[in-house]
Amino acid sequence: MERALQLYNESYRAYLKQGKDVHSVKRALKVWQRLSKKYQENSNENLKRSLTISEQSIALDDEEKVAVAQSLNHFLSESRLHRSSTADEVTLSVSEKELTETRAREMAIEIASILDPYIELHDPQIQRAIESANTASLATIEPGMSARMKASIGEAMANAVAKNLATSAERLAQNLIRYYRVPLSQNTIDFLVDTYGANQDRLKFISEYETPISAQYSMNAPSPMEVPSPKQRWQMDLYNAKKTLMRFM
Repeated sequence: MERALQLYNESYRAYLKQGKDVHSVKRALKVWQRLSKKYQENSNENLKRSLTISEQSIALDDEEKVAVAQSLNHFLSESRLHRSSTADEVTLSVSEKELTETRAREMAIEIASILDPYIELHDPQIQRAIESANTASLATIEPGMSARMKASIGEAMANAVAKNLATSAERLAQNLIRYYRVPLSQNTIDFLVDTYGANQDRLKFISEYETPISAQYSMNAPSPMEVPSPKQRWQMDLYNAKKTLMRFM
């Protein structure tokens, strides 16, 4: 119950932050529409445009890794989930719980909550970056392995994943045309291919068929979901529930 109230409060804070972010985007959109309209009206004007590409990484330092590992260990210990190799046929004890689909979803939410303070997982930019990044499958690591063996296998798998920014480069090419009305020259295509390994045929397809978003684009559509503010009595109800439970312990 306490955890449910905490997650709801976090959801409400995220909802408020989304509202502020949407307001900021709308203001930026108005500026962009004004500039875009100006450039469309002066299409013959010789404009000099420059592009700066910055690369950023998402990672935990050693202290953060320890803190996350401790939080995960605490959660797994309290969850009492059965932990053993899938190849083992072991009867669950009374204190152990089987990992069901529902519990797996709950675990994913808890892991995201643990990681969020360190890598700002609530930020859509971070989510898109993680979603488009290459990943290593750690399915071969078994619970019965020693910590040293797990670490060595995990490190080897992580190092085997090649750094691939081709998808990000192709998405950048789309955004250059779609939002900034910057045409893809052959020099730009060659740069993205040579530097990030982007597919030349895909870039040429984007250059030929991608079209800019209209300067009349609107963001006045209502939010798909509304999160009401938490009721003040919920905290009191939780306090009373804890107080009642303490009487029977």
